[in-house]
Amino acid sequence: MFRSRFRLHGWPWLLRGVARQIVGELLWMLFLPAGLLGHLFGYRRLIVRTEHIGHLAAEVDTFLKEQRWACCPHDTGSSPPQAVV
Repeated sequence: MFRSRFRLHGWPWLLRGVARQIVGELLWMLFLPAGLLGHLFGYRRLIVRTEHIGHLAAEVDTFLKEQRWACCPHDTGSSPPQAVV
């Protein structure tokens, strides 16, 4: 597969791929100390898996439609303090 792509695209394709890999590694090494310091000081990262975003958006859309059609009460966004454990 590599040989066929190399034959099709040539040296610019190979050099662009190598440069992209090197830049990615350098950025990783550059941001690693900042990430470790942030972790030590309590900063947490959220990894967003984009394949699940559509599912979450559909749930919000369904909730808003149910509110608009008065199928559910409007105050479902919060709970009384004694109900939260």
